[in-house]
Amino acid sequence: MPDGVRTLKSRGVTFEPPEVLDFPWGYAARFEDPDGNLLQVREGRGAFDAERNAFLERDHEEMT
Repeated sequence: MPDGVRTLKSRGVTFEPPEVLDFPWGYAARFEDPDGNLLQVREGRGAFDAERNAFLERDHEEMT
């Protein structure tokens, strides 16, 4: 289970569907906020995750 989902569940967030959705690119989990807005957390894996990390590193370097 992705760390973000584990953290949110430990804080009482209820996911719908309750299981983490498994895709070739990674994971997704959906939940509703107190105002009824549908939100989703995602976590990549493999090449998708590596691409995201490279993007974040470039973005961080540009900010410093």
